[in-house]
Amino acid sequence: MERKALATELEHRWGTRIPFNQEVLIDNKTFGVMRDMSISGCFIDSKVIFGLGQQISLRFNLSIPEPAPLTISGRIVNIRPGAGFGIKFNYESQEQPEIVRKFIAHVLNSNSSGLLNK
Repeated sequence: MERKALATELEHRWGTRIPFNQEVLIDNKTFGVMRDMSISGCFIDSKVIFGLGQQISLRFNLSIPEPAPLTISGRIVNIRPGAGFGIKFNYESQEQPEIVRKFIAHVLNSNSSGLLNK
């Protein structure tokens, strides 16, 4: 059963969304699991409560195929109680969106090898 959003900003995510199951460090103090990602943002499964519009920092790893640790800030744009929250990325350099874009393209091109099912 899908949980309805308690609160949502009017901005919508753009870009291809891929399933993703990666642990993420939030604000250098708590962990969540990133469940999906697009070039514009992600959804994080977390029991920790954050506020709509709150700015947070995310640290996670991507492999493209080399490991690429990233720290990206974002704003909470969607809250689903008991499930988690949606983030809109706030890129701080031109390199960050390019790394995410490359990773998504790599996953989409490699989906026959089972990367989407991890």
